[in-house]
Amino acid sequence: MRCDAHTALVSRIITIGMMIFGPVGAASAEDCRPIIVKEGYLAQAQFECDFADLSEALTDASRKCGDGISKDAVGEALKEGMEAAMAEVDKAGDTSAWCENILKRFPEDVIK
Repeated sequence: MRCDAHTALVSRIITIGMMIFGPVGAASAEDCRPIIVKEGYLAQAQFECDFADLSEALTDASRKCGDGISKDAVGEALKEGMEAAMAEVDKAGDTSAWCENILKRFPEDVIK
């Protein structure tokens, strides 16, 4: 069940991300990829930890990163971040401890 729900969430986030990340910003692909990967990572953390939201600063930075990045590249970067988070959760085994660690590592990006 978790797999089906997760697959649907990943698909939805990638679709939304590809709609958002149209050519709207002026940042280079090199600058944008890590921001998009981070948003994918933290979007997965939001799902796993039931966080309320991601910061407006992070989402704004991500939205500005569309220029020069194809929709496929955006989808791949989001997926990379989400998969990294899932791998960490699986490795940690204790989701609550992992979630607390996310709050400590990204206090400016995650809204509990």
